[in-house]
Formats: sequence, structure tokens, C-alpha cells
Amino acid sequence: MQNESVNHIIADIGGTNIRIAQVAQAEPDLAYGGIAVVVDALAYDDLCSDPQIGAQIRSQVEVADVVLVSKADADAWPTSLDAAAIDLRDVEDLAPLLTGIRAADVPERHVPHAHYVSWSTDEPGSRTRDALNAMMKGRPTHLLRFKGVVPDGNAGWEVHGVGKNWSVKPMIPDTPFGIVGIGLEGRITADEIAAWWSAEPV
Repeated sequence: MQNESVNHIIADIGGTNIRIAQVAQAEPDLAYGGIAVVVDALAYDDLCSDPQIGAQIRSQVEVADVVLVSKADADAWPTSLDAAAIDLRDVEDLAPLLTGIRAADVPERHVPHAHYVSWSTDEPGSRTRDALNAMMKGRPTHLLRFKGVVPDGNAGWEVHGVGKNWSVKPMIPDTPFGIVGIGLEGRITADEIAAWWSAEPV
């Protein structure tokens, strides 16, 4: 396994095991892609009030970077859900959301992905590590994923952002420079992503 090239590792687990995410964050050869949790709109409120498993159910949402709500038809939105969440019906293709690839790069055999907005550039401009951390801390709320490689003098930084988490680490030598941001249509525009990136970090 260590000698093979792996682009993405997706773990489908029953319940959210934060230790799996911590492994990705600690491993230098891996980039943390985030935890996505699907909430059942019809059952979530009852589960949260259950004295035996309620705390566990709520904790799964608390550690999530992206919360998706299923079965949210007929206005069945869970009242106990405090986190910002996305109606699963608004997401036609999960690949850009889960892996951070641009919607345009999803193979044509997959379902349409018109609900995604993406912005990218191969000339991101130079940024220091401190500047990148400041930018990621203040990135737009509806920028669901952001990743890429940004130059800094003779080297550069690999940056990944998903949900409330982000990382900035030294780039792998000879990696092409470029960045991509992804959000949902109607919540953010490509121009807004570009304007955020072009602004001077605070």
C-alpha cells in the first residue's frame, strides 16, 4: 500500500470516529479532507433526546466539517440541529464536496453537478505561511472546500480547507502551483471566491 499512489482515502464508518480523522491530520503524507455527517431529518430530533445515545448523536455533528441533511422533504428540518447544514437534495454529486476536485473534473459518466460553483487559478500569487493561515481563518462561510499549492519565494505551501478546519504545510517539491475553491450555487459565487483570494490578508 505504501508504494502505491493513492489520490483519496474515503472511510465510510458507522458513527464518527474522530481518531480516524486525527490519523489523517498527523500523517505527513496525507491531507485531511474532513468529516461529512449525514443527518436523518425525520429521526434526528428523537435520537438527540434519547437519554442513552443522544449525547453520542450530537457529538457526531459537533466534530463534522460538513453536515448534510437527508429526507428533508415536506419541511422536515430537524429542530435540534444547531450546526450549519446542507440539504442533501441540493447536492447532485458528492465528489467535489468529499474530495475537493473541481466539478468540471468529475468524469462525464457521473451525474450532473450544476449545483456547484468553483473558482480556480494556476497563478495564485505568492503568500507566506502566516498570510495563508490568516486568509483561511477569515475565508467565506460558504466556501466549502479550498485547496492548492501557493508559492512563497523559492518554495511554497500546500493548503487545504474544509468546513472549520484547514492546514498549511510545506509543498512537495516540483508540485505545480494552483488553487481551487468550491461552494454551492446560490450561496457563494466564483467572483466572491476570487475577491476573497485577491484581498490582502488581515
